[in-house]
Amino acid sequence: MLSEILTGVCDLDRVVFETDDYMLARVEVDGKPFFAEVTPSESPASGKWPGTPGVLLPVNQRGLSAGHVLLLFPDSGEEFLWERLRFETLSVEDAVPLCLTITDILRGLQAKGKYTGYLGPECVLVSRGGTVQILGGRRGVPDDPFAAPEAIGGPVSDPRSDVFALGSLIFRLVAGTTRDRDTQIRVWNGLPDSLRQLIHRMVGENPGDRFPNLSELRKGLEGFHSEPPARIGEVTEDEPAPFTGQDTPWRRRSTVTLYLVVALVAAVVAVLLLFDPFGPGSSGTGGPVPPPVEPPDTVSTEWSDQSPDTAAVDTMAAPVLPDVDTAVVWVSNCTGTSGEAMNFRTGPAAGFSYVYTTTGTTRRTTSVILCRRTDMGSGLTGQPGWQLALLLVGSDTTLVAYPVDLTILLGTDLYYDGVNREYLREPAAPAGTLYVDVANNGIQYTLGGLGAATWVASVIDGRSLIIDGTEWLVSVVDTRDGDRLSEELGIPELLETTTFIYRPESDVCSQAEEQLRRALQALPAEPAGPPGGLRVPDFWVLLGSP
Repeated sequence: MLSEILTGVCDLDRVVFETDDYMLARVEVDGKPFFAEVTPSESPASGKWPGTPGVLLPVNQRGLSAGHVLLLFPDSGEEFLWERLRFETLSVEDAVPLCLTITDILRGLQAKGKYTGYLGPECVLVSRGGTVQILGGRRGVPDDPFAAPEAIGGPVSDPRSDVFALGSLIFRLVAGTTRDRDTQIRVWNGLPDSLRQLIHRMVGENPGDRFPNLSELRKGLEGFHSEPPARIGEVTEDEPAPFTGQDTPWRRRSTVTLYLVVALVAAVVAVLLLFDPFGPGSSGTGGPVPPPVEPPDTVSTEWSDQSPDTAAVDTMAAPVLPDVDTAVVWVSNCTGTSGEAMNFRTGPAAGFSYVYTTTGTTRRTTSVILCRRTDMGSGLTGQPGWQLALLLVGSDTTLVAYPVDLTILLGTDLYYDGVNREYLREPAAPAGTLYVDVANNGIQYTLGGLGAATWVASVIDGRSLIIDGTEWLVSVVDTRDGDRLSEELGIPELLETTTFIYRPESDVCSQAEEQLRRALQALPAEPAGPPGGLRVPDFWVLLGSP
């Protein structure tokens, strides 16, 4: 029926893929080749795709009879993976790198708030030169075993739905377009053990069992090394295969082709390589360098290779802050006037040896100094570094001092606004306060309708964490949304990984990092601590202009 509707408006060359309410075809309009997509008018995925590398967008849209919509895409000789897989499957060695490329495309989409939830071989095009594109159409998430179950029938809002979609795609690349259950089982059993374990980590029915985001998934894919056999083999629609007692991870759903549900018990032993965005060679304008060679309000591209802060950080010990020869000061110019950070360095901070300046895109109307506590059992005035803070204030009476224990620098792995509330309690009888500041360091989209830092602050401020049986009240003392591409920090301004900065030996802060990561669903759960080689700032001065 869809073919008949389509031939009324263009010349049909051939149908690529078709279901009851969806069709992809190669057509000609006025003698020019196009890909045509026909979807119901009430398709749940009627929103536009953002323009981002790797997405093929339509050049024309029109309504058709019988309540359907036609999208036309430019045809430059690309081939749908569906067309290829009907005759020849991919080897594992070819499938994994292809999915790495698609992962990068999805990361670009997620950075603009777009999630897919399903990626069949009919959604992906490959040119003769190897360029990969995703079709930016209106189909949405079909009711299919290879679609993320939580994404079916509603808007896709979880980055882990794309993790599921990629895991399904990897399997289909090596299994082909077959819907024969026994054939799929044979292919599944023939996969290398490490790849089966990796796919299991991607297609868990519960999103919490999957890789938490595409950045972590990419590390898993990069760390994968395939094992023999080098090629799974060609698969046809009617090829028989014996049942071997195992099954694929995808479960049966009644409205699609049926699959037998048999649990596959396997230990997930995939090792995720921790990516350090602060190491040499990382992108962006990097971290602090030893003075004095430093132009006004700029930073170099690498962290200092000197030892980190050596202050005593055991909260049960008598803390001693480094003196002006070893204390670390970060100065962020958020005034809108060039040179103010350097003026502060040569003025109030002239007596300090380690002062690092940056220009901030955030415009502040207040100036603050965040004084990192060495004794979490006392307030700011009880800190050994308070007198040093007064030295920094100098003649600048606009500076207001706040204590801080934990700095959260938000990276683009915080893709969505899911929260595990069980880690954030209503305060009962806090024994202490954990002071936190939050800065957006790369997120160019909103979370819950708010700037990323503001949203995180709204989630954690005034809540309690239980650490070693002790209740700690979380108090957010400063929030910096910036323009969602903040350069105010002495670190690379675009972070892929949300980073926590605190005195590295602080057990309270380390456990707080772990709990806050678990509370913010999109983040990897394992604490990473401050980046290696980072001189944790004792004082962070944020200069504003009233």
